[in-house]
Amino acid sequence: MTKEEKKELNDLLNYVKNNILYYSDTQKTPPFLKKKINELALGEDGVFNYTYKMILYSFMINKNRIEYAFNTKTFKTEKHKINYMMVVVANSMNDIKKKVNLNKKIQEQKNRTLDDAQYLAENNLLYGRDNYVRKTIELRSDEIDKLW
Repeated sequence: MTKEEKKELNDLLNYVKNNILYYSDTQKTPPFLKKKINELALGEDGVFNYTYKMILYSFMINKNRIEYAFNTKTFKTEKHKINYMMVVVANSMNDIKKKVNLNKKIQEQKNRTLDDAQYLAENNLLYGRDNYVRKTIELRSDEIDKLW
């Protein structure tokens, strides 16, 4: 696991601990939560399906739904509560992944468009300015200038 992945996992666990489960700073993050998050990230085949950042986005988007469930349902144990929360998050992961991939494509397209426009402007190719020849002849006389 790289430093960036560790940071993303730490940010995710802190968000869930503080903003979803509302644990105090003295309470420890449940190891079962870490296990469930890693299972969601790695998937069944052990290959990364989702990044920790995508999982964090899913928690942020589903926060109200999870809080509503916590307030209206009764859970026997903490594990039961975490399992329910993870099912809600897992159900929206494909949508989150599609949105993230779409945003990446849009950003790449914007960068490519900006690079193309910058190239055209730098090389004076924008709007065919490199071979522009004026077609009209300017007729000016000094006598007209003297009148004004």
